[in-house]
Amino acid sequence: MGDALEDAKAKAAMTGTDPRIVEQVVRVHARPETVWRYWTDPERMCAWWGVAAELDPRPGGRCRVELDGGGVMRGEYVEVVPHERIVFSFGWEATAGAPAIPPGSTLVEITLAADGDDTVMTLRHTGIPPDEIERHRAGWAHFVPLLAAAAGRARLAMTIDVVTEVVIERPVAQVAAYAADPANVPAWYRRIETVEWKTEPPVRVGTNITFVAHFLGRRLAYTYEVAELVPGELLVMRTSEGPFPMETTYTWAPTSDAATRMTLRNRGAPSGFPKLLAPMIGVAVRRANRQDLARLKTILERD
Repeated sequence: MGDALEDAKAKAAMTGTDPRIVEQVVRVHARPETVWRYWTDPERMCAWWGVAAELDPRPGGRCRVELDGGGVMRGEYVEVVPHERIVFSFGWEATAGAPAIPPGSTLVEITLAADGDDTVMTLRHTGIPPDEIERHRAGWAHFVPLLAAAAGRARLAMTIDVVTEVVIERPVAQVAAYAADPANVPAWYRRIETVEWKTEPPVRVGTNITFVAHFLGRRLAYTYEVAELVPGELLVMRTSEGPFPMETTYTWAPTSDAATRMTLRNRGAPSGFPKLLAPMIGVAVRRANRQDLARLKTILERD
């Protein structure tokens, strides 16, 4: 995975002689779908950059961030390619001590490149007046690692990592819509007894759902938060409450116009006594996942 980061850094170095360009390249331990939200969701942006944000991520949409200390960055979105590229104009409102860069007068380009489960993020800021270059170079050098830390916070040292898949003779849209709906979970997950919405449906990033299951003779209650969602392609849920950190990922890909490969990945990081049982838990999870995916296939191909 290091090659992608080195390639991006080498490309950035090629523009390093331009005195009006600031460039930062960083590896983020999260997928592009997750990193994207730290540029487009006000709450997540405030986890690393500002104290308040107004974001309308579409060409011509407003981009305004209030920083701790009183500075206000203002511009608008120029180009938006979901999960790949964001370009927005950048400048400062006229407040005490603010840089002498009018709102919207410079340009920031963000590119996100998947590298395994990570993202190589490149930030390129152009058009900065020469006397403000070092100030903004130092600013981005401070804030970009904060984004990487915030977006990558959910990455855990998982001791259980089980991947199972099945081909279902139904189109991707049908399989994904059924599998991603929590209301259907008790029908195809044999060990899950109840599902309770903690936030209003439908499923979206930030949705919280509590599941009650029986597994290895124990009753387990845990709450999942939807961390990533690309309709018809990807759903990632991570525990916000539960016996130990867990992550469940669904991916869907067509094998033909009328068939879908669904992959189910379960990862977990047991601690204490359960950690000693991790190998046994992994075997049990794999067996349960195969049974559950077989049940899902039966349900969808029957209907």
